[in-house]
Amino acid sequence: MVKKSDFIWKNTKLTVRKLTLIAMTIALCSVIRFPFSYLPNITPLTTIYLLICLNIGLSEAIIIADMTIIATSVYLGMGYWVVGQLLAYSLIIFLYWLVIKIDIMKFLIVQAILCLILGLIYGIVISMFEVFVLQISSFEIY
Repeated sequence: MVKKSDFIWKNTKLTVRKLTLIAMTIALCSVIRFPFSYLPNITPLTTIYLLICLNIGLSEAIIIADMTIIATSVYLGMGYWVVGQLLAYSLIIFLYWLVIKIDIMKFLIVQAILCLILGLIYGIVISMFEVFVLQISSFEIY
């Protein structure tokens, strides 16, 4: 039997207002992703996801990021790489949330370095997933 405390939103109420906010944000992020889908490594959505994590919360940011990826993949093409994108975005949002909890985000240089590191982590996670799925013998070659 599943208890109420087993859910991720155990301390928050899931109201109609919160569901509407999540749904509208997913729709907005989906529309924003289309014009940038043909440009490699240019994604303003990462900034939006991190701002959602900062202002709304971790679980909402992960849900919005994952549902946006799934929704736009139906139009842009779904394949094995979608799982890698889901993992990578969830990881960088979680790492950003951990840094927010440390409270070192007061300085602009720290924010810039963090964004650089998170961008590199996203690329590494995607590449590692591709190497694993495609069975490439060496990560450095890929």
